[in-house]
Amino acid sequence: MPIISSELFNNADSYRKQFDTAKPFRHVLIPQFFDPAIAEAVLAEFPVPRENEMINEFPSRIYSHC
Repeated sequence: MPIISSELFNNADSYRKQFDTAKPFRHVLIPQFFDPAIAEAVLAEFPVPRENEMINEFPSRIYSHC
């Protein structure tokens, strides 16, 4: 199973042009960079945050675990 989506290779020239002409700095957004099955497998490896771990010192909810 490929890790990187085959669409990346199929659209490489288009992404290169987008990168070279992007403003205010060179960048490109590549949707579904990873094969969806690989991305799901990686996500499954991360623990689900518990409510008591999402409180900061103020105390308000933080979403750095998202």
